[in-house]
Amino acid sequence: MSWQSEQRWESLLRQELSGAQLIAEERNRQRRPRDERDGEGYREDHDRDRADELALAAACYTIPPKMGFQRSKFWPWHRNYWKPKGRLEDLVRAGALIAAAIDEIKRQEKEKNARTTV
Repeated sequence: MSWQSEQRWESLLRQELSGAQLIAEERNRQRRPRDERDGEGYREDHDRDRADELALAAACYTIPPKMGFQRSKFWPWHRNYWKPKGRLEDLVRAGALIAAAIDEIKRQEKEKNARTTV
């Protein structure tokens, strides 16, 4: 984790945000333009047609390391992007990935409905 990212995370924890608020903050961080981000993150169009991959990545982050399950075995992307942190941050990332998957499914449904009503 970069120094900026670690500092941002500590700041969020001091604010005593709810789980939903932490997830929203992480999702917003992922959406920020590359030059404003403190770590990776992608434009919204990067998620296009990847709802299943996003959901699988979220599932990997939800499994507690102490279960002895090889979470990275099911990781849908290159291993360089597998970066588990602490339990809380992993769950926040999972929530943000689920939100991204939901956004993509909703986008696909909206696009499909627009095609069928024309």
